[in-house]
Formats: sequence, C-alpha cells, structure tokens
Amino acid sequence: MDMKIDFEQEEIPVIPASLHFDILTDSNYIFFPMASYSEQVVALGEYIDNFHQTDTPKVALYVHPSTFGRSPAAALNEAVNYGLNIDITETIEHVTGLDISAMLTRFVSQNVQYVICQTVQAPVAELLTVAENLGITASTFGEPGKITFLGAHYTGGNFLISLTGSALTDYYWITSFIGTAEESEGRDKQWALADLYGRSSETANSYLYTHGIMVAQTITEVIKRLKSKNLEVTRSTIKNEIELMNGNNNFMPETTVGPVTFSSSDHTGVNTLQIYNIQENAFKAYGDPFVSSVFQLMNE
Repeated sequence: MDMKIDFEQEEIPVIPASLHFDILTDSNYIFFPMASYSEQVVALGEYIDNFHQTDTPKVALYVHPSTFGRSPAAALNEAVNYGLNIDITETIEHVTGLDISAMLTRFVSQNVQYVICQTVQAPVAELLTVAENLGITASTFGEPGKITFLGAHYTGGNFLISLTGSALTDYYWITSFIGTAEESEGRDKQWALADLYGRSSETANSYLYTHGIMVAQTITEVIKRLKSKNLEVTRSTIKNEIELMNGNNNFMPETTVGPVTFSSSDHTGVNTLQIYNIQENAFKAYGDPFVSSVFQLMNE
C-alpha cells in the first residue's frame, strides 16, 4: 500500500502482480491485468448459483489470513445483497494447527456443499488431501453429504497438481489466463519464449509466466499505439493510452480468455474468466469463458 502512494506521487502507471481489489481504491495509476480476487470469488459463487440444481446452496470460504484473503470474502457477502442466491455459512482462515479434518466434518454436518478457496496452493493441497481421505469430495455439483471445492487464481496451476495428486480430481479453478495443457497459438509462443531463454518446463507451463508475458504484451501494445500516433512515450501518455484501450480499441493478447479493456473509470483489464478442472492429469477448460454479471452490477 505504501508503494501505491509512491505511484501516485510519481505518476507512474503500474500493472501489478497482486489482484487485491482494495489497492484500486484512491488509485489513479494502478491497472489490474485481469479480474481481481474479489471478482473471481464472486464469479465462483455465481457459478455455484447457476449450476446448483436444488435448494439454496450452502457455501463456506477457506481464505488466506491476510487482507488479500479476507477482502474477497467481504465481496461475496456483499454479492448476496445483489441477488446472488447462496448461503454463506462461515469463513475460515487457514492457520498453523488448524484441524482440517474436524473443520470438514463440521461442514458436512452443517450440509455445506461447496468450499471456495481464496489462498495459495499448499493449504489447498492439504484441504483436498484430507477431504479425499474422509471420502467427502463430491463428483457432481450438489451431491448430498459431499463437498465440491473451488478456488481462485493463486489456488491452482501445475504446482498444485504436484502437491496434491489424485485428491485434485473434481476441483474447480478459475483464472483469466489461457492454460498450456491444451493446444493454442498463445501456448506455443509461450513455450517458444521459454525455450529461447532457457526456462525450465515448470516455468514454461506456469500461469505466473503467462501473467508476466501478458503484462509485457499489454505495455508493449500501448507503446506501439503511441508510436503509431507519433506521440512521445511518457508516464502521462502511457496512462492516457491505457485508458483508451476499450470498445473497438480493446487488446486481445494470446494469453487470456478475453480482451484487455481499460478506461478512466475501469482499471481492470480482463473481466472474462475461465473455469478449469483436472482432465488427463492437467488443468483444462471446463465450460465456456464468462463474465460475472453480479460483480459488474456491484461496481456500476
């Protein structure tokens, strides 16, 4: 947050690694590359609402013990006031010594059928492994006595596969980035770039690498557009040009599932999200990309 003050004082446009929604507050120079953690968690709640077939689904949240973990929980609670039809039973922060088995057993006794994770990979791996040992992982949405697990951006990816193994079956992960487990032109170019610079296979297939490439693509596109207009590349012109990246001027990189769009009032780039799940021991697209209509309504 101290750096945000520096960005304002120095008037430096920044595309950060963090997607914590609150850092956009009172900021004129931060631009998110994709949907915030809050938007992702609301989108997962909306996804549950759309595909749960019976009564109001009961949902628990498993979050990081920090503002980046807690803030999306607050957004999901707010989304209920905007018509999201889910019952949020409780929010649990993962901490050292937490009895995961007891927590999950309590969730089942409370008829919780979904757990949304907003944390990092290691706690999710532990959660899923214990759930598998207890035999409570659902194979379908709304399966009685079972739980479906879903997670936002930093809770998925290939590292989670290596940590979790078979317990990852039927886990649903959301992000705006295109994965490398399926053929695409963007995937091939990412691999070629990794090979050019001698990156490992782990790096070449990491969504963190995709993230970095996408940020570089976006700022390069902005500079190209400035050059095409014979404008000097300065902090001010970069900011102005980023904010023109909308409508017919949006930017479609080969690393995301939807277009990058910015404006003076919207500093979130890619609002389109994709659900992934494990198929053939890899995260592959599950269903079609979508935009959270509830989150859009919340931020009109």
